[in-house]
Amino acid sequence: MEFARRAKRELGDVLTIIDAADPRLCRGGWLMDLFIDRSRWPELIRTGYERTTAALRRLRSRPSRSINGSIPGSPALSRD
Repeated sequence: MEFARRAKRELGDVLTIIDAADPRLCRGGWLMDLFIDRSRWPELIRTGYERTTAALRRLRSRPSRSINGSIPGSPALSRD
Protein backbone atom coordinates (compact mmCIF):
# COMPACT_ATOMS: atom_id res chain seq x y z
CA MET A 1 0.00 0.00 0.00
CA GLU A 2 2.84 2.39 0.74
CA PHE A 3 4.20 1.91 -2.79
CA ALA A 4 0.76 2.75 -4.20
CA ARG A 5 0.55 5.91 -2.10
CA ARG A 6 4.01 7.06 -3.22
CA ALA A 7 3.22 6.32 -6.87
CA LYS A 8 -0.06 8.23 -6.62
CA ARG A 9 1.70 11.20 -5.01
CA GLU A 10 4.38 11.26 -7.73
CA LEU A 11 2.17 10.55 -10.75
CA GLY A 12 -0.97 12.43 -9.75
CA ASP A 13 -3.80 12.20 -12.29
CA VAL A 14 -1.81 9.93 -14.61
CA LEU A 15 -2.22 7.00 -12.19
CA THR A 16 -5.47 5.48 -11.05
CA ILE A 17 -5.30 2.93 -8.26
CA ILE A 18 -7.97 0.26 -8.38
CA ASP A 19 -8.53 -1.58 -5.12
CA ALA A 20 -9.97 -4.92 -6.18
CA ALA A 21 -10.50 -5.79 -2.52
CA ASP A 22 -11.59 -3.56 0.30
CA PRO A 23 -8.26 -2.50 1.88
CA ARG A 24 -9.75 -3.01 5.36
CA LEU A 25 -10.02 -6.73 4.59
CA CYS A 26 -6.30 -7.07 4.01
CA ARG A 27 -5.20 -6.07 7.50
CA GLY A 28 -4.57 -7.99 10.65
CA GLY A 29 -5.42 -11.59 11.34
CA TRP A 30 -8.33 -11.64 8.91
CA LEU A 31 -5.95 -11.97 5.97
CA MET A 32 -4.23 -14.98 7.51
CA ASP A 33 -7.60 -16.58 8.25
CA LEU A 34 -8.46 -16.18 4.58
CA PHE A 35 -5.57 -18.44 3.59
CA ILE A 36 -6.57 -21.08 6.12
CA ASP A 37 -10.30 -21.06 5.35
CA ARG A 38 -10.73 -20.50 1.61
CA SER A 39 -14.54 -20.64 1.66
CA ARG A 40 -14.74 -16.84 1.12
CA TRP A 41 -12.50 -16.85 -1.97
CA PRO A 42 -15.37 -17.02 -4.51
CA GLU A 43 -17.05 -14.02 -2.88
CA LEU A 44 -13.80 -12.04 -2.83
CA ILE A 45 -13.06 -12.85 -6.46
CA ARG A 46 -16.58 -11.84 -7.51
CA THR A 47 -16.53 -8.55 -5.58
CA GLY A 48 -13.00 -7.84 -6.81
CA TYR A 49 -14.16 -8.30 -10.39
CA GLU A 50 -17.16 -6.02 -9.81
CA ARG A 51 -15.02 -3.29 -8.16
CA THR A 52 -12.43 -3.47 -10.93
CA THR A 53 -14.90 -3.38 -13.83
CA ALA A 54 -16.76 -0.45 -12.20
CA ALA A 55 -13.50 1.49 -11.84
CA LEU A 56 -12.49 0.72 -15.43
CA ARG A 57 -15.94 1.77 -16.68
CA ARG A 58 -15.49 5.16 -15.00
CA LEU A 59 -12.03 5.53 -16.54
CA ARG A 60 -13.28 4.67 -20.02
CA SER A 61 -16.01 7.30 -19.80
CA ARG A 62 -13.55 10.19 -19.41
CA PRO A 63 -11.11 11.31 -22.10
CA SER A 64 -7.64 9.88 -21.71
CA ARG A 65 -4.69 12.20 -21.31
CA SER A 66 -1.07 11.78 -22.14
CA ILE A 67 1.66 12.45 -19.60
CA ASN A 68 1.98 16.07 -20.76
CA GLY A 69 -1.75 16.63 -20.17
CA SER A 70 -2.91 16.72 -23.80
CA ILE A 71 -5.75 14.57 -25.05
CA PRO A 72 -4.45 12.13 -27.70
CA GLY A 73 -6.00 12.69 -31.11
CA SER A 74 -6.92 16.31 -30.40
CA PRO A 75 -5.47 19.08 -32.57
CA ALA A 76 -2.19 20.44 -31.25
CA LEU A 77 -2.21 24.00 -29.97
CA SER A 78 -0.18 26.46 -31.98
CA ARG A 79 2.72 28.00 -30.08
CA ASP A 80 3.22 31.08 -32.28
